[in-house]
Amino acid sequence: MMPGLEPWLTRAQRYCAQQERSAMEVLMKLQGWGCPTPWALEILRLLQDERYQDEQRFASLYVRSKANQNQWGRQKIAAGLARKGVPGPIAEAALQALDGAEQQQRIQKLMRRKLAQLPPDSPQRYERVVRYLLQKGFSYPDIRAAWDVLLHEK
Repeated sequence: MMPGLEPWLTRAQRYCAQQERSAMEVLMKLQGWGCPTPWALEILRLLQDERYQDEQRFASLYVRSKANQNQWGRQKIAAGLARKGVPGPIAEAALQALDGAEQQQRIQKLMRRKLAQLPPDSPQRYERVVRYLLQKGFSYPDIRAAWDVLLHEK
């Protein structure tokens, strides 16, 4: 290990131990602390060797938490992974964990909740529900399919 790296490494280990972080987040934090870029890259490599930072583990946890806790759809989760700097193949592999049937149930649940908040005679009910679900990151074909299922239930 290069001399002078130890304090940065220790600080980065604590940072990564608090919660899962993407490689880009770790690099940005190190640079924000004033760590020179070549050192930051070496520290990231050491963190990855010691499994403090693992991009696949981060992506998997990110997908699960955003789908389950934030009720986000695939598109919004994919955009979030891209913002965190997760490489495309790793992001795509993590997104494969999203179950299609589970996503449809999530859409229907959110749809019911949103419909309950809207006046029943509102002419913009459908548009408002669709806009809400698009903002949550669900695709229009999935939203339309859930709407059709909901209509047949009544």
